[in-house]
Amino acid sequence: MITYVSGSMIRYSQFPDGFWKDIEKLMTDGDEILLGNSDFDHRVYGRCRNKQYKNVNVMRDVPKRKRSIPLSTVERMLPAASDMVRKCDRMIAVWDGESQEAFVNVLMLLALHKKCRMYFLPSGKCIEITSVDDLAPYVAERQGWTDKDMEEVLKVCGFEEQMISYMLKDSGLDEKLLTEIIGRAPISITKKRELMENLQKKNNLNHEVFCKVAGLIKDGADLSLVKQEILETYGRFGACLSDCLSEIHLAEEGLKYCTYYLFSEWYDTDVFIEKSYPVGMFDSVKKAMEYIKRNEKYEREDIPEDEILYEDWYRLECWYCDAFGTEYEQKYNYYIFKDEICWFQSLQAEKHEYGLVSYTPANNDFLGDLSDLDFPTPFKCGDIVRIDCRPFGPPLNALVVEGVKQHDCCFPTVLFRYPETDRWDITGLKHKGLYKDAELTVYYPPLSPLFRLRLSAPDELTEEDEVLVKISKELAGDEKKGAALWNEFYRGSSGGVSKEEVLKAWESVKLKGEENPE
Repeated sequence: MITYVSGSMIRYSQFPDGFWKDIEKLMTDGDEILLGNSDFDHRVYGRCRNKQYKNVNVMRDVPKRKRSIPLSTVERMLPAASDMVRKCDRMIAVWDGESQEAFVNVLMLLALHKKCRMYFLPSGKCIEITSVDDLAPYVAERQGWTDKDMEEVLKVCGFEEQMISYMLKDSGLDEKLLTEIIGRAPISITKKRELMENLQKKNNLNHEVFCKVAGLIKDGADLSLVKQEILETYGRFGACLSDCLSEIHLAEEGLKYCTYYLFSEWYDTDVFIEKSYPVGMFDSVKKAMEYIKRNEKYEREDIPEDEILYEDWYRLECWYCDAFGTEYEQKYNYYIFKDEICWFQSLQAEKHEYGLVSYTPANNDFLGDLSDLDFPTPFKCGDIVRIDCRPFGPPLNALVVEGVKQHDCCFPTVLFRYPETDRWDITGLKHKGLYKDAELTVYYPPLSPLFRLRLSAPDELTEEDEVLVKISKELAGDEKKGAALWNEFYRGSSGGVSKEEVLKAWESVKLKGEENPE
């Protein structure tokens, strides 16, 4: 007998006792056990290896690859999983009612008219499934995401009311953008997981897939047609959210059983570079976090809460040691803000001559780089806005000089003064080149300026911002003058220009406008 074992990504404590008894019986009976390549399967494989049971085969799904549209979870697992359901005689599944992998496996098995024993975690039941009618009561129909759900996500992620109203005024947000927003937001990774899990529980995708596939199975459709319908339906929705949740789960697991090297980091406005200071090594995340809390309490002991700037962060390197205790490997960087782990980077090793190894980011889905959030804002030509990229750079005020074509990543363009300098520049807001860098000309903060973006309050405008106020009044929302200022100004801008040069450029724009009135 060949048994395919499949399950959702769950904690070890959530594995049902009855499931482990089933695994023990398979080993006692000498059955061949087929497993996938997820965290769930690794734990089952570990149990079998501990018992010295060798009649276990592990499938290899399609690897992730870099391309403009990454493979979804379903796309990666489907080819190998369909081979498994063809090969097996039956299946034992553990399903949390949400994850796609175990659910899809059960559907494909039913398409081949094979039986499944399914442990359904929400109810704690063990169900014998022989047809889609047996599965139907456990695939709930849901209302999907509402504007209220999306509004709550945006509030938690730090967006201001004006931005939220604008972002939701038409058809709301698509899944890809909402996932990117949560992944890069200045909130803890625990909160990110909770937000994504809540959205996943409310989407109706599994029910849509079930309704379409159940009809095909009842009509006797072959497995290839069932697979095609699964791919097409899941392809429209759900892939980004599911994949990001998987990445967060892996990152949370990546915090365990390591040696931890902590760095204090900040953007130094005295010398205009990002600095990193090694704090020390710790044998647990808990001890590293306790150090941070003690240090922050000491540093801010006499500063009122509303005056704390929060312009620094910590980076935690996690180093894994091999079984022999001879080699270490770094798989993640974690970034800590306000005593919480808010961002992470998965790393890939690059080997060099003489045994040297360096680590570079495998992706930036959870920490922005030059390519970051890109969506329109409600702010128009002449608006003075407040940009807040803390902890990666101090807040600043900027004037929107071009507010059209905001679906383009280059718009809106803003006039601003590099913080703690006397140099002014114009750039695309979403490009993030808002801070001076002593070595590279411009420093790009990892946090998108679209978070926390809002109109500047009058008491936030300083004497230096009088330039913004003057041009804002005289610009009076004229997009053509704004574009002309960009053209006039940018010719002489290389690392910024002086306030006098800004005013001279603006006077030139006004003069040309008077000479060539429409």
